[in-house]
Amino acid sequence: MRATAWILDVAHRVRRFACDVPTGVRPLAAIEAAAQRELGVSLGMAIGIRAIDAAPELLFMLPGGASDPSFTPFAQFAATDDRGFACYVEAMLGGWSPPTRELDVFYFGDSPELAATLSHLVVKGVKRATAGWIAAAERDGSTLPRVGTVSIVTDRFGYAQCAIRTERIERLRFGDVESRHAWVEGEGDRTLEDWRAGHLAYFEREAARLGLAFSDDELVFFEHFRLIAVFGHADA
Repeated sequence: MRATAWILDVAHRVRRFACDVPTGVRPLAAIEAAAQRELGVSLGMAIGIRAIDAAPELLFMLPGGASDPSFTPFAQFAATDDRGFACYVEAMLGGWSPPTRELDVFYFGDSPELAATLSHLVVKGVKRATAGWIAAAERDGSTLPRVGTVSIVTDRFGYAQCAIRTERIERLRFGDVESRHAWVEGEGDRTLEDWRAGHLAYFEREAARLGLAFSDDELVFFEHFRLIAVFGHADA
């Protein structure tokens, strides 16, 4: 018997790994030992497990979130690995079937606390927009949002919380953001003053990290989205 594992990092890049399961050894123990021996990684607790024709298939989140170039970008994995994607949907998305496999995966903010807080505001129905600094995204090599994009929102540790669909995008100067933008983004006390203070602090951290300078003249994108799924199985 062989066991197959898909190992995710926090960006949901994926490595597929398989090993033989010796007689009398639990499949989980066998694949954990093989991953430690062959990949040099400790897998920790499986976040998904199923059996196809008695062959176990497991999903893991890589502790610490690190990966290497051997990991496959999520879009490629979703498009080409039917078995792996089916395991991902069941384990990470609570069985929710996305309307497309062309999925973006991201988390809000630059800390676990901020990521958890903002994803909670989305799930709660308060936050229906997000803003990003275009120059920082381009420097980072990040994909800018486009209308129709379906995104998996995670916490900073890679665990999927909900899915959103981009409905509309505005591009404007940071200094031209209005009260209506602050309200729909749903953060803090939802005033423009609070929005400016919080986002200025965030973008200045981005500027320091990337060697850029930020001012009111910098272009930002303002992405309006709607919530299309919250992940998990409800009891009947």
